[in-house]
Amino acid sequence: MGRGLTVAQKTEIAKAALKTRTLITISLDSGPFRILANDSIANIVINSNTYYARMMQTSGIETSLDGTTDTMSISVSDIAQEFAALVATNGDVLTNRGCKVEEVIFDGNTTTIIGDPVLLFDGKINKIQLTAKTFVFTVERILNNYSSLSPNMIFDVNCQWRFKDSRCTYAGAETKCDKTMTRCKVLSNVTNFGGYPSVIIPTPTE
Repeated sequence: MGRGLTVAQKTEIAKAALKTRTLITISLDSGPFRILANDSIANIVINSNTYYARMMQTSGIETSLDGTTDTMSISVSDIAQEFAALVATNGDVLTNRGCKVEEVIFDGNTTTIIGDPVLLFDGKINKIQLTAKTFVFTVERILNNYSSLSPNMIFDVNCQWRFKDSRCTYAGAETKCDKTMTRCKVLSNVTNFGGYPSVIIPTPTE
């Protein structure tokens, strides 16, 4: 996660009380529709932009068997029925809309966002399911030749780098790392952490 971060973002990540949130931005004709992962349903206004604060879950990224498509599944609480009302009023204006999944870093416990959001995944919305309480959909990205131009990435809470490799850069005396943010803090190497702490891994069901 260290790549592409500003100095201020790296400083915030190094703090014990890290505050990050997943941000989903859907591109609509009326403008960006922003959803911010939060335990409450109170909307938040930051820099004159309204963020719909909702509980959400995001899956890992899955690649199709033929390697041409990446997808991420997302479930958002819709207790207040914003999404249901949007579709009821305007029809299906969500399918095939551009959607970005990002991680934002806050300045401590404030609502001030440090730097630009860190992009986790982007694509187009597909397979929408609306219930009385949830808005479930997938974000689909057609790879074409993209996979041959960039390394494989798994957006997980754990670090992806090989311990002490050129991306990890740890050069201390320790010989083991379990790839968690906690261990990276002990090693004082969080600025090079290769994971995404706010990604939620759904609990398997029977």
